[in-house]
Amino acid sequence: MAIGATLVFLPLALVGGIEAFVGHGTLSSLFYALWDSTFAVGIVLAVLSFFRRRLNSQGPLRRNLSRNVFTVYVIHAFVVTAAGYALSVVDLPTLAKFAIGAVVVLPVCFLLAGPIRRIPGVRRVL
Repeated sequence: MAIGATLVFLPLALVGGIEAFVGHGTLSSLFYALWDSTFAVGIVLAVLSFFRRRLNSQGPLRRNLSRNVFTVYVIHAFVVTAAGYALSVVDLPTLAKFAIGAVVVLPVCFLLAGPIRRIPGVRRVL
C-alpha cells in the first residue's frame, strides 16, 4: 500500500511543486494528502505484519518488561517530572535535556517497577 501510494500519488503531488506541501486547495495538495494518508496506513500495516511474523515470541527480558509495563505507565509521570526538575538546573539545549531524560527515565521506570510491584497488595492492582 505504501509503495503503491508512492508510485501513484507522490509523482502527481510533486507536479505542482511546493504548493502541494502548503495546501491552498490545489490538485497537487489533494494528491499529497492522499499520498500522505495512504503511505502512513501502509507503513503501519507493514510494521504490524513484520512484528507478527518475526517478533512474535517473548524471551525472559521481554516477559519481565511486559509484566512491569502497566506499573511503568502509572509511575512514569512522577519520574519524568523529577527528571525534568533535576535537569532544569543544567545549562544545556532543550533537545540535549530531552535526550538525557529519555535515556535515563526509561530504565529508571522499569527498575522502580519491580520493587513497587513487590509491595504487599500492590501486585493485585498493578
